[in-house]
Amino acid sequence: MRRLLRGHEAGHGSVTISDQTEGSQMAAWYLAHTKVRQELVAQANLERQGFEVYLPMIAAARRRAGRWLAAVEPLFPGYLFVSLDLGLDNISSIRSTRGVNSLVRFGPELRPVPDAVVDALISAQDGDRQTPIAPAELFRDGDPVCFAEGPLAGMQAIVRGRSGADRVAVLLSLLGREQEVVVSPDSIVPKDLLS
Repeated sequence: MRRLLRGHEAGHGSVTISDQTEGSQMAAWYLAHTKVRQELVAQANLERQGFEVYLPMIAAARRRAGRWLAAVEPLFPGYLFVSLDLGLDNISSIRSTRGVNSLVRFGPELRPVPDAVVDALISAQDGDRQTPIAPAELFRDGDPVCFAEGPLAGMQAIVRGRSGADRVAVLLSLLGREQEVVVSPDSIVPKDLLS
């Protein structure tokens, strides 16, 4: 059996796999619901208690006072990932952690987030968990998407690739012709989110 080591066990910020100790379950990622705009507070307090925390951040452009400014914000506002071994970790301390509302449950039980989900998010950051994810990194060739805003809102397209660090090329069927257009990743969403 294997278990995921936390950053304080494996070296700050790193994730490694080692042999599982007797009597423990395999560590897994769980989702914690945070208080409004308290993701960073929750992250700091959980890390101070020795928990490994992953808060994926995304680079975004926000309009403030009529100007566009670069911003870094949580990819999933109100949520962060916590690595837990339910056989070893005292999860009751998480509920009373400043900035945390609760661990996300399905009915009465905690369900781990599949490792593949967290691994994909980390790989979108080139393995560096401190660098914000570029929005264009969230889309892969062949992904079906829909326009979320503007005159094309609701129209479907297929991702053809990235065009620079902050643009996405999509194939759009318009008036019986297929046309490749380059758009901001903020203007499209995965098709399954709108289904």
